[in-house]
Amino acid sequence: MIKTKIQQDLIAAMKAKEQERVEALRMVISEIKNKEIDTKTDMSDDEVVKLIRGVIKKLREAADMFAQGGRIDLVAQNQAQIAIYATYVPADLSDDALAEKSCQYNAHTPRYICTKPQNDYAHCHERAFWTG
Repeated sequence: MIKTKIQQDLIAAMKAKEQERVEALRMVISEIKNKEIDTKTDMSDDEVVKLIRGVIKKLREAADMFAQGGRIDLVAQNQAQIAIYATYVPADLSDDALAEKSCQYNAHTPRYICTKPQNDYAHCHERAFWTG
């Protein structure tokens, strides 16, 4: 599904003459195909997402290094590629959002422990044990 979407987006970007997007999508398609050749199996959507997250991580690290070296042009290029790849992976939850989701879950199942730090989960216990 994700591979198909990337292929379709590549075709659309070529038709729209979006060179930066075309290059980024070709690179990720190449990564996917190389991985499939190495493993001799088709990649599932979860594996594709994991691969794209790895590419994003590498690009972020490279952008940090370029920023330290004063190469702002390369930082901008990497940030643009990250923005393109980010559309194909689910958004990560912030720590606060994760803690809130955990507390909502705990309100319905009080046997689980809140994920907030030890000194800050009194409110979770209140919700979990006293509301319902």
